[in-house]
Amino acid sequence: MNDEEFEKTVYELCDKDEFVQLEAQNKIASLGSDAVSQLNEIITTITDSHVKLEVAKLLSDFNDVSSIDTFIKLLYDPNKWVRRESSSALTKYGEEVIDPLLIVLDDENWRARGAAAWVLGNLGDERSLDALLVAIEDSESFVRSGAVFGLGKIGGPKSIIALKKAAEYDESSYVRANAIKFLEDLEN
Repeated sequence: MNDEEFEKTVYELCDKDEFVQLEAQNKIASLGSDAVSQLNEIITTITDSHVKLEVAKLLSDFNDVSSIDTFIKLLYDPNKWVRRESSSALTKYGEEVIDPLLIVLDDENWRARGAAAWVLGNLGDERSLDALLVAIEDSESFVRSGAVFGLGKIGGPKSIIALKKAAEYDESSYVRANAIKFLEDLEN
């Protein structure tokens, strides 16, 4: 399939006709690993958020490590559903994504920081403990809630101290409630 045909097929993922959508998915899936590199390339040029989301879902289904950088970049996408799909996809790669996510966790973009905190939290890897202890003090509640999730999964004395502080003093009722829940889980 040439580049022009591939691009047309990608846009058919969001066709009004479900049969056309299914055919597009099957065409792309039949390309196997060749599709991954093409999808990684084309997703950066797509401006339609619905199409971009469908491409992100396909990339996630392929579960190819060559997509890690693409998913990291998509944490900065303006569309929250694209960011969420990318976050979910990154959890599949385990420890391979920890170092790049630790860099994102220190970025000025709070949405990307929050997504990174959520993925790191989902992974529950102790190497992210110190970064999550910083993130729980972030100015954005979305980032703090991701940090609470991670600290709750990692556990240990440092996590418990930070969670107790968040449970008592955080300005967000959502962050406080989650900190309390994780403390209860850790203490039982």
